[in-house]
Amino acid sequence: MARRLISLPFFSMAAWATTIGYLIYDDNYQFFLAPKFGFLIAGGFVLSLIYAVSLASTGITKNADHTIKGLALILPILFICSAGSSTLGNFALSKRIITPIETKASETQPSVPPLSAESPETADSDLPLVSFSDLIRKWENYEGKRIRVEGLFANTVSGEDSFSVVFRYFISCCVADAMPVGVFIDGKKDSRIKDNDWVIAGGKVQYRQIEGYDVIFMTVENLEKKKKPSKNAVYVY
Repeated sequence: MARRLISLPFFSMAAWATTIGYLIYDDNYQFFLAPKFGFLIAGGFVLSLIYAVSLASTGITKNADHTIKGLALILPILFICSAGSSTLGNFALSKRIITPIETKASETQPSVPPLSAESPETADSDLPLVSFSDLIRKWENYEGKRIRVEGLFANTVSGEDSFSVVFRYFISCCVADAMPVGVFIDGKKDSRIKDNDWVIAGGKVQYRQIEGYDVIFMTVENLEKKKKPSKNAVYVY
């Protein structure tokens, strides 16, 4: 009877250990958590193994039970401390569209030389490749300029065929916090480019109002499908 009671929690914890092991393998946990929280996954894996091994050998003693429970409670505490001021879901619930940040006079930011006005003959490959985080934070340096951005491609936005989007996912904590960040484009179509393909788009960026929101809009001159750099390239941390 005792062995039967032990078997259920043993297999339960073994299943947890297997699942967490999969998340650790090849950094699969990064589909759900930012890389800096990997130690939490490793800690959960170790705790699951300790619990399963203890059950399989001598059973859980009172002291061991308290120790394992105490370590399990420490994990979420470490998570909260590591997350700092970026609480779970704060971006996802408060905003759905990101616009460039207004720079206050008291703030000091690294100086970025303004882009020179490019001639129409400038080759698309010569245009600066700008990250979405730089485009948002340093918008004054790029407004009205011709640049390139890269990310995932969405052919339509909420069923609106006249617009497409090149974007990545911004994550401050984990996948529950994910929010698309990118640029609207003029719906330049290419039958070879499908939803979720990785693309590089080049063109002039400016503000435009869409459904009452100021958004970054690119008049696309070139849209090219590329191989995704890595499986985590879709995320901006």
